[in-house]
Amino acid sequence: MEGLVEEVKPMLSKSVDSLAKLELIDSMTKLGLSNLFENEMKEALERVASNNNGVFTMEEHLYASALRFRLLRQHGHIVSQNELRRFTEGSILFNRSNCEDVEAMIELLEASHLALEGENILHEAKAFSTGILRERVSSLDGRLFKCTVHALEIPLHWRVVEGSGTHEHVDFTRDRLVESFLCALGLSQETRLSSLRKSLTKVVILILVIDDVYDLYGSLEELECFTSAITRWDSEQIQQLPECMKVCFRALNDVIHEIAYDIGKDEEWHLVLPHLTKAVVSPRNIMSFLFFQIR
Repeated sequence: MEGLVEEVKPMLSKSVDSLAKLELIDSMTKLGLSNLFENEMKEALERVASNNNGVFTMEEHLYASALRFRLLRQHGHIVSQNELRRFTEGSILFNRSNCEDVEAMIELLEASHLALEGENILHEAKAFSTGILRERVSSLDGRLFKCTVHALEIPLHWRVVEGSGTHEHVDFTRDRLVESFLCALGLSQETRLSSLRKSLTKVVILILVIDDVYDLYGSLEELECFTSAITRWDSEQIQQLPECMKVCFRALNDVIHEIAYDIGKDEEWHLVLPHLTKAVVSPRNIMSFLFFQIR
């Protein structure tokens, strides 16, 4: 991981295109990786903020301007709403080409949620972009449909970024990230126990997901095979099961390895792993084990 981080860092300094930099920063943030590139992102955004003249080659580039406005405000830069004024001037709020650009409307809506009191341009932009997206959402599909639904549901910067990556494949299960973290927080409030909170959160999330797989999805035969595979920690046996069970097993395997490494670090993580795989058969056992080891 450290090698990949060092490989990615120069991308922010080498990229000469402002829009490419902003999209890279946006992607890092959405992936929950921004903490690995804090200094590089800060320097890149400072360069973008200082380039007030000719930031983008297209004068009427609504998508790029809205993205720039949102990221700069989110990271504490002072940005005037006037940067979006040219898209609101005239008798029609936005020209037709911008209305047809769904990604531009999504970015404008996200930017509008960062409005301060009295910033009427952004309030108008929110009402307009919301109306356009609600009209268009039923005709969209794939990634654009998902992004539009998410944008209309809740602003991006209000969302929690950490995720297990399982719900894309097991969307019938409960997605309880925040509740799981609060459960872990209630069990371990001390500042020094951050690793314990992270591990407990992941365990609780997986308990809920796998519980729903048992209750809502699998047949008795499939569930017996799934139970046997986890009990024996048999990756071969899991291959004959439905994709959602394979995803759960892989996620469980990844989390157990992460926790083992967190407890044992470089030298002794492999000694911890057998105890974790044995404890994972019972949620009560694994939580007791985590408390004992990490505390």
